[in-house]
Amino acid sequence: MGIIRTPHDKFIKSMMEHPEVAKDFFSAHLPAEVLEKMNLSTIKMEAVSFIDPDLREHESDLIFSADLINKTKALIYVLIEHQSRPDRLMAFRIQYYMMQGLKRHVIQNKSKPLPLPLIFPVLLYNGKHPYKYSRDMFMLFGDLETMARKAFLEPFTLIDVGQIPQEDIRKHQLAGIMELSLCHADFRDLVEEMKQLGLICQELKVEIANEIVEVVLKYSMKKHRFDSGRTSEFMQLIEKTLPNNIGEVAMNIAQAFKAEGKAEAKTETLNNVLLAMELLEQGRSLEEVEKRTDISIDVLKKMKVRLPH
Repeated sequence: MGIIRTPHDKFIKSMMEHPEVAKDFFSAHLPAEVLEKMNLSTIKMEAVSFIDPDLREHESDLIFSADLINKTKALIYVLIEHQSRPDRLMAFRIQYYMMQGLKRHVIQNKSKPLPLPLIFPVLLYNGKHPYKYSRDMFMLFGDLETMARKAFLEPFTLIDVGQIPQEDIRKHQLAGIMELSLCHADFRDLVEEMKQLGLICQELKVEIANEIVEVVLKYSMKKHRFDSGRTSEFMQLIEKTLPNNIGEVAMNIAQAFKAEGKAEAKTETLNNVLLAMELLEQGRSLEEVEKRTDISIDVLKKMKVRLPH
């Protein structure tokens, strides 16, 4: 449980630590459909809290575990409200703490997090006036209550781009360009992807901004490890398949990649030479140095002769 802040908390905790008290308390207050599936003789208070440390001035909690009839374990979450006035956001806060409890379970059971434990929430409130706010979190969404239930309680929307037929992707307009780029598993290389991109461009009802084109092409080239040696072939393909404004952007990017590739090659060669010199100075064998640097043994022999003795 959280830090004991008031005599009120200490009294409740001291009483509920006795299994017989906890059993009678939950027998009296839990819904019948829950009690039917729970073995309260196994009730046990757990030494944990789901509340954030900076909120413990305002509330504390008790967590109990109990076995269900199918032998799995469930948790009963008791939130103890300190404030004399009810909180209109309480339904949200309880849901938040329940998620914290599930998160804690997943972290502590990384190798086998499933099944997740059921958590039954209880608010213990003894304010001056009867509790008046909704206990249903979805009522907090106002006119969007129905949509909120759908968003939270129904299976989430899945967009598995690898399973969307290409003809459907081409109907998605600008979004189809993004989806096409993500479907890398369906394309043998960048050339094939550019052909598909050209088909989408032909069916577009709006003009593509150069910024979008640049983002897509840079991503595709990096994803497919664009070979600067195929720049000419790539540019010919662009001229045939892509609209003029897109083709110009693509050519500029291809040229930039080609220049970048040359610079990277020079840097890699220099780094290998420096590494080879260091290894040779350490007395490593020519065969080992060749394997680690991809520099031929003939060249390594010449380098070794030039090393200071």
